[in-house]
Amino acid sequence: WHPNRNIPGIEFHSGSLGHLLPVAVGVALDCKLRGQHNRVVVITGDGELNEGSNWEACLVAAAYRLDNLLIIVDRNQFQANLPTEALIPLEPLDHKFEAFGGCVRRIDGHSFPALAETLAAVPFAPDHPSVVIADTVRGRGLPSIERRADRWFCNFTAPEIEQLLAELHGVRQAELTSEVLVVR
Repeated sequence: WHPNRNIPGIEFHSGSLGHLLPVAVGVALDCKLRGQHNRVVVITGDGELNEGSNWEACLVAAAYRLDNLLIIVDRNQFQANLPTEALIPLEPLDHKFEAFGGCVRRIDGHSFPALAETLAAVPFAPDHPSVVIADTVRGRGLPSIERRADRWFCNFTAPEIEQLLAELHGVRQAELTSEVLVVR
């Protein structure tokens, strides 16, 4: 499932993986040149970071001091059905973003309080794009597929679907313990 542009706030939805960060940099630059004071947020997966255009975009963001840009990386350590570190190692990812001019914070991507606290601190530094590396676990809460590359591009059998539903029903629903946060 990919986001739909008809959803308010979604100005550009994903197409080819790895292209949204460069688009977001262009939008952030346009906003700066027009004197607009809005924030441009892009969420990318760690597997997309093997696309060279993302790192070129980071260089542009630093060169134009795009402190109105927030990059959130879902660091689940998988690219499609392979571990990212088995394909092209990304670590130390925070150092790479820093070398490309970003101001980086690394958090537990499953912690709502950590996410709220981090987003409230944006921008992290004047004249630098902000980068949040959200360490996550793909399939978290579903033991039969958690961290399993072989369960990404697959067809589940009826018994497997029943097992997944049973696992889901065993998970407590998350409670919103923080106030709603507006990122400016």
